[in-house]
Amino acid sequence: MEERIITEQEECAIRLCHHEHDGYPVDDAARVMGITPAKVKALLRSVKRKAPQLFPILTPRQRVILDSYSQCPCSNHCSPSRAAIAATFGITVAVLAKEVAFLRRHKFLVNQTTEQFDPVVHDGMIKEVF
Repeated sequence: MEERIITEQEECAIRLCHHEHDGYPVDDAARVMGITPAKVKALLRSVKRKAPQLFPILTPRQRVILDSYSQCPCSNHCSPSRAAIAATFGITVAVLAKEVAFLRRHKFLVNQTTEQFDPVVHDGMIKEVF
C-alpha cells in the first residue's frame, strides 16, 4: 500500500476549495468541515508545499471569468467584450484585466493567435517532413 502524501483532512480541504471539484470559498469549506477558516488556509498551505501542481486554486469569480473567455474556441473576437464581462460581475474593467492577467500568467488562458505563413521559416520545416 502506498504511503499518503497528504492527510485526509488536507484532501478534504483541497476537494472542497479546488476549482476542479466543489470550488467553495474558504469560509464555506470551513463550515462544511466544522473547523475555522484559518485552519482551512493552513491545510491548503500544507498541501501546496506537498503538491504544488494542484495550485493555484481559482476563486469562484476567476472560474466564471475563465469560462466566459473559454466559450469560443476560435479567437478573442468571438468572446464577450471586457466591458460586458465586467458589467456581468459588477466589477471594473481594471479588476477584470487583473483577473485575466492572473489567468494568463498561470496558463489557464492562452492567447490564441493565428501564425502567419513565413516561407523562410516554414519551407524548411515542410521540406524536413517530406
